[in-house]
Amino acid sequence: MPQHKDDDMKKVILITMLIFVFFGFFQPYVIVSGSMEPEIPTGSIVFVNKHSNSFAPGDIVTYTHAGQTVTHRILKKTGDEYILKGDANRTADLGIVKETDIQGKVILVIPFLGTILIYARNYFIFAVPIILISNIFKIRKKRKKETKNI
Repeated sequence: MPQHKDDDMKKVILITMLIFVFFGFFQPYVIVSGSMEPEIPTGSIVFVNKHSNSFAPGDIVTYTHAGQTVTHRILKKTGDEYILKGDANRTADLGIVKETDIQGKVILVIPFLGTILIYARNYFIFAVPIILISNIFKIRKKRKKETKNI
């Protein structure tokens, strides 16, 4: 019986997160490297609170640097500048991250769901054109058959 309550709670949390994503409060990101393992496994989805305005050492944040989006832990804060590092990395990230580069604080991690979504998206990308082409040939074949019967 207690397992059902846990499953129900997980569903409520996920639905709530999706509602917050829909209204722009949270931003989901798929983790594509192992730099934050074991805390955040590769292929996880992280939900980032876009309205966070207070960041401290130990927080896991998502930031943009040189056109890349990175999710790492804050090691040190000096004013509005931060030094970050992936938990699995030996050294800190290159360069200083400014507070304006931080997208927000990670508030929820769903392990491996990102991998499933990436595969589903890739399948969708390839499946849709195949289905469309197949339907076009079926329509042409049907039209040819109808014109022969006239």
